[in-house]
Amino acid sequence: MNECRVCRSTKHTGVYYGAFVCSGCKVFFMRTVVSGMGFVCHVGGICSTPAEIIKCRACRFGKCIHMGMRSDLVGIRSNRRYDDPSSPEHFAAPSTSAGLKHFEQKASPLSMPNESHSQFPSVVPYFEKNYHIFRPSALGRGGSPIGISFTEALKETPNEPLRVAEKLMALETFCNYDLGIGDYREEDGLCCTVTLPDALENPLIIMARRPAFHRTTRTPKDISDYSKIFHRSVVYYIDWVAASPEIQQLSQKDMLNFVAPRMSIMHFSTIAYNTYKYGVNGYLMPDGYVYQAGDCWDPYVEGMINLVVTSIRPAMERLKLTGQEFCILKQIIMYSGCVNLTLSDEGKEVIYAARKKYEQLLVFYVEDVYSDLTSRERMLRVLHLLELKNKLLAGGLVEYEHSKAWISRNVLEKKCPTPCIAYDLHCAQF
Repeated sequence: MNECRVCRSTKHTGVYYGAFVCSGCKVFFMRTVVSGMGFVCHVGGICSTPAEIIKCRACRFGKCIHMGMRSDLVGIRSNRRYDDPSSPEHFAAPSTSAGLKHFEQKASPLSMPNESHSQFPSVVPYFEKNYHIFRPSALGRGGSPIGISFTEALKETPNEPLRVAEKLMALETFCNYDLGIGDYREEDGLCCTVTLPDALENPLIIMARRPAFHRTTRTPKDISDYSKIFHRSVVYYIDWVAASPEIQQLSQKDMLNFVAPRMSIMHFSTIAYNTYKYGVNGYLMPDGYVYQAGDCWDPYVEGMINLVVTSIRPAMERLKLTGQEFCILKQIIMYSGCVNLTLSDEGKEVIYAARKKYEQLLVFYVEDVYSDLTSRERMLRVLHLLELKNKLLAGGLVEYEHSKAWISRNVLEKKCPTPCIAYDLHCAQF
């Protein structure tokens, strides 16, 4: 079916400005570009269903960009070759100086943090100029991790906290595949007998990407549901971790021994944040599966739910934690509590330097964003954020130890195949 890639409408669809969309989205995109108008999503850029996207101009424009619509093509007469869906170039129409000149004349550039010359409307806080040119095919090309596209951008120093925070938010959005379409299908496939070294090269040999978090209330029913949840989390984690320039500095052995045991910690932190972000009274897992408080038969999971609902989520609510702050905290958590890892001296130095870098970034971010607070109030906010970091880290370590014991037991009882990605992430030494 010829559905619009933005709103799924089937009326008057065609290739406009580089993407297959309906005439309504075409006109909306053209008017937004020409007017230079900026929009802000009132729920933080999490609109995902077609109905929500149509109502929210920020997320609608963001998805137009995501699907490949090109602002520099507005005002240019179509070249029929690019309007033919059978043509390999129809999603990659070339930029022209005429189109860019037209856009510069028609649109009033909107300033962005630390970037006053951006030619792109800042319609969603986490969409930054560098990411507007990305099309879905340009991220994770050939199965490579999405984060690779962000590595160079994240080499910047903490002296530009707003820029780095925006890039971390963009990374999170792409890894979550928030603007992707569809749910799990059997034909997507799922392979658990994958080693970590192979998965780091191509996470899609585990399973296909799809939106990681939906606002639904499904409850996992059987082992196949848990398998989908876990393996989608692994793909997300590998996509995310590939962005780290610090991890790329590690030797192959140090990289594997560092990345493997951190997965459970980052998984727990992400679950806790999304539980807060979506206002769920329970434990929100990938694919929208939810454990409601008091409804779980597993004492361990019930304990983790209580930890999130009674301790971590209230702390986030008191802070009114922003997405940018959480993204910075995630980086600090990634490089914290690593004293027992098997790393070379050089690797330990890299990890220590990375943690200090992101702690400094958090301080600078709070100073810039909360300039209306007193220095003491800003210092207290940083301390409260670091206290939250400690809670997330502690919960993640509990999840890691529990998962490690469970997987080890299943391997001994020959219920878990080896090699497999679950074993490599929890039990293997490289």
